[in-house]
Amino acid sequence: MKRFLSFWLVLAVIHNPVSAQRILFKENSASNTNNTEVFGKFINGAIQRSYCNTEIALNSGNTSLAKWTSSPEGDILWTNGVSLYKYRFDTQRSIVIAENLNFILEMASCGRFAYVVTHPDGSDGRFSSGLKLTRINLETLKKENIQVPAGVNFTNLSVSADGNTLAFINTVNHDDQSLQEFRFTLYDVITKSYSVIDKAKRTEDEYFGSIERYNSSVWMDSNKLLYYKHAKDNINGSIMYYDLRTRVATVWLQNIPDKNFNWFSYSDQWFYFSDDKNIYKTKDGLSKQIVYQQNVQQAILVQQ
Repeated sequence: MKRFLSFWLVLAVIHNPVSAQRILFKENSASNTNNTEVFGKFINGAIQRSYCNTEIALNSGNTSLAKWTSSPEGDILWTNGVSLYKYRFDTQRSIVIAENLNFILEMASCGRFAYVVTHPDGSDGRFSSGLKLTRINLETLKKENIQVPAGVNFTNLSVSADGNTLAFINTVNHDDQSLQEFRFTLYDVITKSYSVIDKAKRTEDEYFGSIERYNSSVWMDSNKLLYYKHAKDNINGSIMYYDLRTRVATVWLQNIPDKNFNWFSYSDQWFYFSDDKNIYKTKDGLSKQIVYQQNVQQAILVQQ
């Protein structure tokens, strides 16, 4: 059962200090040339840039950055779809974490663990049978296969602060638009159990995010989750808040300035978004303030 709580009441209950937060971002591909991806840090109004050379991936036959993510601590992980690499912003160097993971469809990171969803035969079709979920220890490089229910597919993967719960979208009846349904799913990697916390129907113009973007969900800690939901009667959609302990979803931000955002997060009573150019923030969704104006593709709030 969903209940609507007033925006300001929830803000009074949940508060993340912004003083320790930094914004890590990747610039759009137009800025990236000669196998180099441009990352940036926005710290107290100042910008630091780092230039990630992807030629380390030459051995796997593809030097293109397909996906990237960051842990809350600010470690950058990236993949060319075949192998997983860790990039140090300060030293501007990448190291190999795992090779021959064909084909990496989804990835997420938290603390000392990375999670990747792959297809063993190299297929990039997320609806194909045989999807595999692997947890990789970033310190020991040990890989652990995690059992997942048969028939489940993954998009917009994210992981809780303690690394024990995964959030993702499972698409049901993907080949029949009249019956297609998106299920926002939580998976407990300890108990190997999963639960559906919300559903969206394609015929009702409902969805939780885009598979081409990083705009579906963000974890505040090990129990508190924010996720995006678009509905026919709310053209820009809402940000929902879900508590694993109470198992209750509430509308947290009723209005969003623009539904075509690439990423969102929250800190210190501000919601942060980015489109193809800017990072901006809002408290009520009605007015927004530009934080950084540049060709930003994706951004992440980090602790360092």
